[in-house]
Amino acid sequence: MNASNPEDLFGVARRLWPEPARIDLTRRTPGAAEGARDWLVLPSVNRPWLLLPAASPSAAGTLLRDDHGQRSPRLLRALASLHRRKLLARLPLSRLRVSDADESDSIEVELHRILGTSSALVVRLGRRRWNRSVVLRPLDAAGDTLAFVKSAASPTGAEALRRERDNLRRVAELGPRLVEWPEVMHHGCWRGLELLALSPLIGDKSATPRTKPPTASMRALALAADNGSHALGESAACQRWIPGAWELTSSAQRDQLIDGVDTVVSRLGDVDVPIGCWHGDWVPWNMTWHGDRVLLWDWEHFDEGVPVGFDGIHYRAQQLRMTNGTDRAAEDLWVRDATEWLLDTFQLELRQIRAVVLAYLLEINLRYLRDRADDPRGIPPRDGWGLPLLGRLATEWN
Repeated sequence: MNASNPEDLFGVARRLWPEPARIDLTRRTPGAAEGARDWLVLPSVNRPWLLLPAASPSAAGTLLRDDHGQRSPRLLRALASLHRRKLLARLPLSRLRVSDADESDSIEVELHRILGTSSALVVRLGRRRWNRSVVLRPLDAAGDTLAFVKSAASPTGAEALRRERDNLRRVAELGPRLVEWPEVMHHGCWRGLELLALSPLIGDKSATPRTKPPTASMRALALAADNGSHALGESAACQRWIPGAWELTSSAQRDQLIDGVDTVVSRLGDVDVPIGCWHGDWVPWNMTWHGDRVLLWDWEHFDEGVPVGFDGIHYRAQQLRMTNGTDRAAEDLWVRDATEWLLDTFQLELRQIRAVVLAYLLEINLRYLRDRADDPRGIPPRDGWGLPLLGRLATEWN
């Protein structure tokens, strides 16, 4: 499910509150009919990100996100303060109004069945992506989070949830130091929705954003599945690239990717690199802190058999994407920073560093094309850290 316009917003709501429930979009402030409940649509109907239960001031804390993401902390604190004082719901904000003719078959009833209790429900719609999962956050009466429940309607979204379930079970077996991960509380299907309930990870309330990557935790995770050193061309990751690329729909981007794999393997395939695992999407907004430990969520891209260091250079790439953009200067800065980080963290030699950097670009671009393979809108070229950078570096490092 995704929500990029009012029609999509209604589509999400209809899945959560199926007929005969009535769903309306309104700006009328309190005074809903008996049996009706309101969710404030934040920040707006045209850019919906969150559905906040209007009658639950204890839900204000959910606006103060544990991750340090892409929204203004000052604005979120202001909204939370207004909601806590029961003022936000009095403003003429857009709201979804749900009138239940029969409450026996709604997402709230299902979550109560799964968790044993719940009081209010916050719905995080997330970024605009056609197969993006919607995250449900059921709360108890005090406003504490009971679980984070990911829901997906598309086959690819459902597969991502099953992959995350399996990955979390594997991570629990590995037990990496300095990292905490959610536990799988429930996995099942409800009215065509795949549901994955995960235990909440709540960080230190006083924690402030840290700009440097959590290197010690990244190293600990990478080495939790230490598999020694192997030639890049013989790694499990490399063995997946060619068949993975050929499985894609024929396109110029697929051909570029295949050429990239051939070039990297022919030039650096004999380089021995340490092999471990990576989270797959370790970025500032997928984590928070609890003391010296990193609380980390969104594990659907976790993988083993990859060169160590992917997490750190991915983290830096996404940081620069947000702060510096995606032009050549930002990419060149990333190459310098990634080289220094891999040298300092894993004491890699220059050819090893180049092998890891190019392997990362192959991995991330294969993922980009594969994740969008079924997108009816087509696949635009990746904006930054895409196939052009892969080709340029492969040529420069010849």
